Amino acid sequence: MLKWLLLLACLTSVFVGRGRFQVAGEKNAVKSSGSEDHPQELGDSPNLGEILRKRRKENPDSSPETLTRYLSKVGALSGRERRGKGSMARSGKASCGKLYKLKQGAKRNFRVKGKEDFCDVVFEPKGKAKLELVCKKFSLSDCKQEHFVVDDQDSEDTYCGNERPSKRTGLDYLHLTYRKTGDISDKPNILCTVKGVKASGGGGGSSGTQASGCEKVCGKASESAGASKIVGGEASTPGEYPWMVFLSIIDGDLSYLCGGSILTTSHIITAAHCVDYDSPQVIVVAGEHNVNKEDETITQIIRGKKITMHPKFNSKTQANDIAIITLKSSLEWTENVGPICLPPDNTFENRKAVIIGWGLLDYPGSTFPDELQEAAVTVSDHKECKESYAFSNFPVTDKHICAADPGRDSCRGDSGGPLMTKENGVWVLLGLSSFSTLECATEGFPGVYTRVSSYSQWILSKISSGSC
Repeated sequence: MLKWLLLLACLTSVFVGRGRFQVAGEKNAVKSSGSEDHPQELGDSPNLGEILRKRRKENPDSSPETLTRYLSKVGALSGRERRGKGSMARSGKASCGKLYKLKQGAKRNFRVKGKEDFCDVVFEPKGKAKLELVCKKFSLSDCKQEHFVVDDQDSEDTYCGNERPSKRTGLDYLHLTYRKTGDISDKPNILCTVKGVKASGGGGGSSGTQASGCEKVCGKASESAGASKIVGGEASTPGEYPWMVFLSIIDGDLSYLCGGSILTTSHIITAAHCVDYDSPQVIVVAGEHNVNKEDETITQIIRGKKITMHPKFNSKTQANDIAIITLKSSLEWTENVGPICLPPDNTFENRKAVIIGWGLLDYPGSTFPDELQEAAVTVSDHKECKESYAFSNFPVTDKHICAADPGRDSCRGDSGGPLMTKENGVWVLLGLSSFSTLECATEGFPGVYTRVSSYSQWILSKISSGSC
């Protein structure tokens, strides 16, 4: 009975007013999730990092090349950039305040042993290389007076104590910063190596693209999984998509419905706008199918312990609409509960895909289904999708992926749910339901999803404590 009341409250509250699918832009400020992605500033000394952060705050989607040109324009790189033999060296210590361009095989060590109060270094790949970060030593004693910041093209994360940054690879940009204020008795000990590595598009089940052990179990579903309905959606079968979860987002006296996908036994991925509240509480229901049948499937109901929104999520534009929910206890894999795979870095244009959810069946309307619905869609031509939303408050960028077919689209209540396709025998997560037109399924305006492959490294860094 408790579960039934919870689900009913979620469905009712979405209907009566604040379903977030089309109205995610109603808030006027980006809220902090209270995670490590939002560090406290320790000082105001002018430096390379301050200039970079200010510029990226003004232009969140700036490319590394754009940032470098800006630094050169304002004179911040005068005498700082290492070229020629300096940047091509096989190894060596990275000097504070420098920019290094690393080709494949070249590497530099970022090292702090206690002499510096502040040190920051910027790295970029050279040629067709990508960057890889590995921290072999890490020890900071005072989290109030010193921290280490890792800033790449997707996120900005702060570390202290003995929790070292996890390995990151495939990076297009990297900015490392150590800062200390006041006297600290214990000396810091940081040794991180940045290396130029071979660029790789990755793959749905290839090594390094999934959380620990997940490549062996992710994306597994019955052979009959997949939607073929020509118009609208249809009810899926119980257990057809074992990674799908029902999210109840509770904010004070109100609650909201969203979808999400299982990545590890302790991590769920969803849209940031689903959890963009002051103090949201999240209840995750895995293994659900029919919300009004208590014994149809065996479900696992677990509360969220931590919500990590992307630090550059913008509720005004829906940019970077992605979040990770860490669970208080671990899920158990069963026939109807399991993880989905992270995707390879492909466009998937014109590919058949599937969307699922418990959202509205029509709009305007009040018809919420009891059973999990599925619909077949086609991934749109990205240029055409950009043009369709050119004058929208929510512009489409390269970090989005669009999909729809006539009469088929995600709608209110489907936010955060998966856009997925089968790749090399396993199901991969292409996108997270983010926004569409107010009416849903409007011809010429496909549904817009957060492109998961654009955030692979950020996702892996957030789920590094999880496994399958």
